[in-house]
Amino acid sequence: MAKATFSQAKAPNKVALQTELGLEPDADALLFCVISRLTEQKGLDLLLAALPRLLARGAQLAVLGTDDRKLEKGIRRAAKKYAGLADAKLKTVPVNFLSDLDITGGNSGSPVLDAHGKLVGLAFDGNWESVASNWVFDPTMSRMISVDQRYMRWVMQEVMPAPQLLQEMGVAPKQ
Repeated sequence: MAKATFSQAKAPNKVALQTELGLEPDADALLFCVISRLTEQKGLDLLLAALPRLLARGAQLAVLGTDDRKLEKGIRRAAKKYAGLADAKLKTVPVNFLSDLDITGGNSGSPVLDAHGKLVGLAFDGNWESVASNWVFDPTMSRMISVDQRYMRWVMQEVMPAPQLLQEMGVAPKQ
């Protein structure tokens, strides 16, 4: 039996920490953990300057510390911008996506699931050409526009807080 590499062995602990902190569990995500007195002397002003770019690329941050109120507020503000929901390639929170799924009968608001049954969005609308798919589905013509679940979560966390909905959906509350 092959011995686990260091990365393989630490993955379950990383996922457990991410879950405990209310972050998206992802063993491959870049996770920064800072336990320190928050002061420029420790270089945390440099972290604050780089934070928007790191978060926009899907990095995660856990900070435990206090001291400089300006740094505390800055770290909170930067972390809140994308709330860990940014797409690494897009460098922002995706709003919608297009698919060749069928939206028979105009079922806007229906859940869109991936191959593993995970919610990835909600059906919003279809293109005009897909109307005929109510009778004959044509994957070359039919398109469905969906709202990305990361955008919905971001809106419910940051723009118009809806903690009851997030709780009902089983989404970990923000710390």
